[in-house]
Order: sequence, then structure tokens, then C-alpha cells
Amino acid sequence: MTVVPTDRLDLTGGPLGGHAVRTGNGRTLERRFCTACGAPLTAFRSETPAITFLHAASLDDPSAFAPTLEVWMSRAAPWHPVHPGTLKFPEGPDAALVQGPIAAYFAGRSG
Repeated sequence: MTVVPTDRLDLTGGPLGGHAVRTGNGRTLERRFCTACGAPLTAFRSETPAITFLHAASLDDPSAFAPTLEVWMSRAAPWHPVHPGTLKFPEGPDAALVQGPIAAYFAGRSG
């Protein structure tokens, strides 16, 4: 998943389906998917409305993005590739680690 500003995300195509799931820390995550094929597209938390989590594999060209951190490594299948040079977390990432770069992005963007 990649983090994108919600106000700059424009999904094209048909209507999205969705459902809410409760995460391990008790928060609610809204997952959205393509109703035609079922492919997962986004995840959204009402606590962080400025950002949406976008499945990079849903993009026409996912090679434009490279992983910088890996989460939930304690649950990764033994065959799952591990990327060298990424920050790794056995569970979810430290909130301060994620909030800092996101806050810097919004502070520095124009329009």
C-alpha cells in the first residue's frame, strides 16, 4: 500500500464496493474494492481523513513506487519477499514514524 492525499486521489471506472473491518488496535478501517472484479483498491480511516491507503498493485504502473517500510512482518508467509533497505515492523508501524513524513508533505505542498 502507498499513502496518498485523499484530496488528490481520483479513481476512475465504475462504482466501488466496500466494507468496514475492525483492526487489531480496535480502529475501523474502510476497505474499498472494484465491484466488477473484486480487486482491492483503497483503505481509509476516519481518524486520518487527509490520507488514503492505495493498493499500489491497482495502479497501471506500480513500478513508479518503491517500498520504504514493511509492516506486519510477524504475519508474513515464509515465501513472502523481504525487501532490503526498508524499515521493518513486526506489527503496525510506529505512529510517529508515519506521521512525521505525512505532516511534512502537507506543510510543504502548494494548492
